[in-house]
Amino acid sequence: NPARAAELRAIGPPSNTAGWAKYVWPNLKIVPSAASGPFSSAVPKVKHLLGPDVTLQSPRFASSECFIGVTYHPGDLNRFRIILEDGFVEYLNVDSEEVADKLCVAVRSFRRVALSVVGGWRYCSGDIVELLGFAPDDGSPVMRFVRRRNVEIRLDTASVTEAQLVQSICSATQDTIGQIMEFTCFKDIRKLPCTIAFFVELAQEPGMLSTTSRHLAKQRVADALSSMNDRVRWDYDCGAMGMPTIRVVKPGTFMEYRKWKFEAAAIGTCQLKVLVVMSDPTYSSGVD
Repeated sequence: NPARAAELRAIGPPSNTAGWAKYVWPNLKIVPSAASGPFSSAVPKVKHLLGPDVTLQSPRFASSECFIGVTYHPGDLNRFRIILEDGFVEYLNVDSEEVADKLCVAVRSFRRVALSVVGGWRYCSGDIVELLGFAPDDGSPVMRFVRRRNVEIRLDTASVTEAQLVQSICSATQDTIGQIMEFTCFKDIRKLPCTIAFFVELAQEPGMLSTTSRHLAKQRVADALSSMNDRVRWDYDCGAMGMPTIRVVKPGTFMEYRKWKFEAAAIGTCQLKVLVVMSDPTYSSGVD
């Protein structure tokens, strides 16, 4: 279609135009997408491309085992009403054992366990969720996703959670090295003291980043982690943790990683995700 091709060339590439999606698809109104947890790092860039007239929604909270819930408020990308049509949900204390008699209602943060209707199978999902309250119309629980359980980096005396890693790298780099689209991190033990190494892919071409920008980004990550985690602050202040490292990888690196992992592990593409924390050196070599 030469006419359509000419229209798209006139609009230009996405990176050059705010609200680009509306120019390409004038009738576009809503875009459904996962947008909580690690996916939240790409939300600012996606909203820039969509523009103010297109709504980004996170329509559902679901897993391979069963459907869990739907968005509670269209403007909140991480608030869901539990609607159980093909399963049940147990809420376990974050630190309890994996047994059903450890149901907990006295705290706000829980581990989610799904029980399917078909077969009665019980699945420990590994999700940590926070109970926000109950819907006034039918009393359904309303919750938000917090983090995955046991996804953390252990340093000398500190354990840094997935949520802290996501928040620190996303908040510290916006005006230093740029908007991050995807990232992963490792425990960096190449030299002492050990630290956290971030591998990031930027929304824009990285170009020539100044030494000042790189150092400022690393310092802000260290400050953000220290403010969220007292043990990190103690380790960093006493020299038991080094300055975090940030490596900017070329565009398309994480796409190539998914392709490499698909070929290496022979698993379905729908299950291929870039982990926030990678501990297996075999997988880390696919990004390095």
